[in-house]
Amino acid sequence: MYVDGLTMTGRLCVVVGAGGGGHGSAITQALLEAGATVAAWDLNLQALDQLVSASGNAAPGRLIPMQVDACDSAQVERRIESLTSEHGPIHAL
Repeated sequence: MYVDGLTMTGRLCVVVGAGGGGHGSAITQALLEAGATVAAWDLNLQALDQLVSASGNAAPGRLIPMQVDACDSAQVERRIESLTSEHGPIHAL
């Protein structure tokens, strides 16, 4: 799913629903291949573990798995604050 010439190096992206092997996982992998740092959000911790395993060492330090309930606005705000304080501004959601 890599787009030739697309570079996301130095960009921080958040993918909601990143686990589970569906569209979110594919988007996460494509962003990693393009050089982005990706905060992979999912409610299912086991799905996040599978995503990390599938990614292997392809993106050391650039995959940030986070268990997040995207329907809980207070939790989303806390995760965004934590993420941006540690990694800088979010460039894509």
